Amino acid sequence: MNDILAERYRNTLQRCLDETRRFHRSILFSLTTALALHMVPIPQQCSIDTEKLHAVASTRNRRIQSQRMAAHVWSTFDTTAQIRISEGVYALDLVHTWAHMARFVPLDQFIALTDAILLRMLVEGTNDPLSTLRSFLDRTSFRGQRICRKALMLARLNVLSPPETLCRLTLLQYGIPAPETNYTVPGMRFRSGAPGF
Repeated sequence: MNDILAERYRNTLQRCLDETRRFHRSILFSLTTALALHMVPIPQQCSIDTEKLHAVASTRNRRIQSQRMAAHVWSTFDTTAQIRISEGVYALDLVHTWAHMARFVPLDQFIALTDAILLRMLVEGTNDPLSTLRSFLDRTSFRGQRICRKALMLARLNVLSPPETLCRLTLLQYGIPAPETNYTVPGMRFRSGAPGF
């Protein structure tokens, strides 16, 4: 999966650079474009066009639209929510990207996305990503906040892939207790010598 995410990151970054140069101004990338730039898996079901680039502005008159890019208005973010990905390319941070995605993804897919974002936040050095997301919800109001709260109740740390989340949710749906994530089976090893999960 890491190879797929890295390849998507490189392709998306190049497209974002091309679009930024074409407009000769900064563009704040969001939604699935920001997910790709943060190397987070994109949900399989999403009500926006995942092939297009997505940009966000705080007001309608600041939007930039083109055939290659969908422009969105979302007033929830401020300058602290903007991350410089590389020279000339900016995206919403993971917390705001998560919140912005809530309206566009079914609940099960959004829980899987939440797990993936929590994992990425851990990788990037956030000590307690669950508390970070809860704190954001407590101090912010936006459309999609309710689905964010539901997702946090079912989210787990250290989940390595969206299919793992979806499997866990299916088990819960049938009354099977939530499995421990990344459980190492004692004495089991793969052919490579890696511990068995």
